[in-house]
Parts: sequence; C-alpha cells; structure tokens
Amino acid sequence: MPHRAGWLVPAAPLRIENVGPPPMSPDGRRLQGQVTVAFVVNELGSVEMQTVGFLEQRGPLTYRDIACELLRGATFAWRDHAPARGLTLLSFSFESSPASTNELAARTDALSTYTPTKLAEWIERLPHCK
Repeated sequence: MPHRAGWLVPAAPLRIENVGPPPMSPDGRRLQGQVTVAFVVNELGSVEMQTVGFLEQRGPLTYRDIACELLRGATFAWRDHAPARGLTLLSFSFESSPASTNELAARTDALSTYTPTKLAEWIERLPHCK
C-alpha cells in the first residue's frame, strides 16, 4: 500500500542500462556534481520521460544529459506494495562522497502535502530532459 498521498509512490531502481562514465575535466579528473530529479514511474516500472524535472543541479550541465539517459534505460520496482503510477525523487551523485539523503527525504515530505494539480503545475515549471 502506498504511503503519503496516493500519487507519491516510492519506487526503487531495479535495473539501469546504458550507463556511461561521468565527464572528466581536461586534465583527466572526474568533475564533481549532483543532479536531483522528480519524475513519474508508470505501473510497468518505466519512467514517463515527459515528467522528468530537475530540482537541483551542481556541476557540469552535461550531468543533466547523463541523468536523462540513465532514466531512459531504468526499470523501477516497488518494495512494499503492488505496482502503482507515482512520483519518485532521485539524486544522481557524481561525487566521491555522496551527499546525505536527509535533504531528499525532506523534499519528499514537503511534496506529499501538494494536491495532484499543484504538483503538476510545480513539475511543469522545472527544467526538463531534452
């Protein structure tokens, strides 16, 4: 059974394909960064790409493209309940020591108070995958 509002359904990545390495700087060092996205996962576990919105992005803009490619090849599954269409938030870290998940949990809690209409309006204002 989904928790929070009916549309806020947590799903975890089951399989992600077509993953390339993160960009390197001209001197060969990995560039640090993070991309946080909100998106809808359908009942089959696929990302509805038109719903992918960027909440936060640190580092090269190419990290957005990498996140979009990862999501195109991702399959999601549910841990505690039957498959259901719902909103998922996920951070992609390109850092040697990833940030805490506390910020993502707080953002998820805040979004759980939105009505579906308010949520749709909020997502439409975010930058999206090309």
